[in-house]
Amino acid sequence: RLPLGKTGFLEFGGLMQSWFINTFDDNEPYVGLGATRSTFRLRRGEVRLAGEIIPEVGFKLMFDVAKVLEFGTKNLTVSNATPADASKPVTVATSQPASRLSVLQDFNLTFKFIPYVNLSIGQYKTPLSLEGLTSSAKLLFIERSEVGRIFGDQRDMGLWAWYRVKQFAYFVGFYNGAGANNLDTTTNKELYLRLEAMPFDGLLIAASLQRTLADDAVGTAAFGGEKTVVGADIQFKAGGFTAQGEFYYSKA
Repeated sequence: RLPLGKTGFLEFGGLMQSWFINTFDDNEPYVGLGATRSTFRLRRGEVRLAGEIIPEVGFKLMFDVAKVLEFGTKNLTVSNATPADASKPVTVATSQPASRLSVLQDFNLTFKFIPYVNLSIGQYKTPLSLEGLTSSAKLLFIERSEVGRIFGDQRDMGLWAWYRVKQFAYFVGFYNGAGANNLDTTTNKELYLRLEAMPFDGLLIAASLQRTLADDAVGTAAFGGEKTVVGADIQFKAGGFTAQGEFYYSKA
């Protein structure tokens, strides 16, 4: 930790993780290599900066430099080809991104001027799934579960209020709904609500809600329709033992 001005501070952190993956069928969900293939992979290369400018204003900035891969060649089907023959689709080989094109993960400012309300703006994880919200450095296993990846660990731009005390926490936010590093091209927004209770040491119970606030019919259709997600998490810790479970349901 380094001092920043008279009352602020700056912290540096990082996480490096590499994998070797060998697949035996087409259902491998992490890289999509296909059957009986193998690869080394740089899974995470996170660089994090966080701190406070003054006690009431904090910030967080995180990059994952392992996110971006070189472009690869893919065969794409060409529509309206000449001559048109539906039985003989025309394909063309073209360079396509093999991953996300931005290394930016988190970028947000937090203001703490209101009692019991921290107000944050920027890009961060949406508050669904306990495993999704858990730092990659503190996961129980090498990777998140399918629920934790699909519903949780999703980033978006928005504005959210949150606060945490010993036995209770809440998160309420409005987000673009367009995903990380994307601008919203509609007037729709995604509402998120998450409540956490810790009735005694070691036990956490939480419930989360996501709901599309839609008033743009064209934009709603373009982004897959209105969406409602509800779910709950529970975690129990005692000594070196941890048990954790999640259930999430989505309706579009």
